[in-house]
This record gives sequence, C-alpha cells and structure tokens, in this order.
Amino acid sequence: MKNEYYITISLSRAMSTSKAKLREEIKINKMEIIDNNSQPLEKLPFYYFLPGKSYPTMFQTRTGYIVNIIGHDVNIYDPETEKIVKTFKAERAFLAHDPTNTIPRNSVLLQIGELEYIFVNEVVFKFKTVEPILEFHGHNCGADAPYCSALTKSFVYVLQYSVYYDRKYMCNPDDENVPVPHYEFYYENDKGPRAKLFVKYETEKITSLKP
Repeated sequence: MKNEYYITISLSRAMSTSKAKLREEIKINKMEIIDNNSQPLEKLPFYYFLPGKSYPTMFQTRTGYIVNIIGHDVNIYDPETEKIVKTFKAERAFLAHDPTNTIPRNSVLLQIGELEYIFVNEVVFKFKTVEPILEFHGHNCGADAPYCSALTKSFVYVLQYSVYYDRKYMCNPDDENVPVPHYEFYYENDKGPRAKLFVKYETEKITSLKP
C-alpha cells in the first residue's frame, strides 16, 4: 500500500508539472497581434467555406450566381439568400476567358449532355448547340460587363443574344491574326443586309437575379 501511495503521488505531481509546463509554453508561444485599423475585418463570402470549388459570376460589379462544383455535382447558389436554387450533374465546366484579363472567370458554362449546356451569370439558362463547344469567352466590353460567346469548330454562339454565326467571320479583314470581338461583330451587323448571317436558337430560362 505504501509503495502504491508513493507511485500515485509521483504520477499526480508529474501530471501537474506537465500541465504547468504546457500552460507556460502556450503563454510563451502566443503571438501578440497589433491592429490599429478602425475598420472591422471584412467578412469572407459564404462560398469560401463551401466544400469543393466555388466560382462567383459577375456583371457590372454585381455578383451573379455562385457555382459550386463537387466532382460532377454542381450547385447554383443565390448570393443574397446563400441558398441553393438549382443543382445539375455536369460532364464539364468552362470558366469564361476574358481576353482583356480584367474580369477573368466572370461566367461559367456547364456541359450537361452531348450538345446541352447551362450558362451561368446573373441569369441561368439552358441551350443546345449543333456541335460541341470548344472555347468559352467572357469579353469585358467596358464597365466590367462581360459579353459571353462560345466557340464550336464551325460557329460562334453569342450567348446574351441567343444567336450564332459562321466562325469564318471572326477574322479581321485588316489582320487575320487579330480576331474580331464576337459581340462587336454582332452589334455591327445585326441590322441591315448582314443580319441574315445570324441564326436564332432557343434557350430555356431557369432562374434570374434580374428584377
């Protein structure tokens, strides 16, 4: 019994010493953080904490829908309510390329079938193409307003206006190495004799943040 008593006392003292040492180490290693800024820390957007990869879309500095991708599961979040408004199974996701590099990844294009796609910005809609999409662009035309186009092997789809035209018209007549911005070609020719170059295609509106 006497030996057991001494063993218990020894263990108790060792544990107390160990705890005291740990408290001392925490006290020593705790870094002092000095912040003299009067403004509070900016709250991180909710999508920073979602699993998988999240991509906020935007149009003229307004946040569009948030596209959250986990494997082949895609959740579309409303940025105001922070709730899921639509879910999809996607085979592929394209992040918009802005040639000006001012608003990269401003929109998302999801491939949900062989020739079926979902466009996501401040509006979400579904459409079909006549051949697979190879490239997706969101060209900043000024004021952080992306005008989006999708390129197949033979055609250019101008997404905001639901038209497509032959890809051969992308070439600049003055310099074939400088492509004509897709939205500019449409703006300059949607009326008058060249309007017949543009073919309308159907879209199915799914949801929108527009009033």
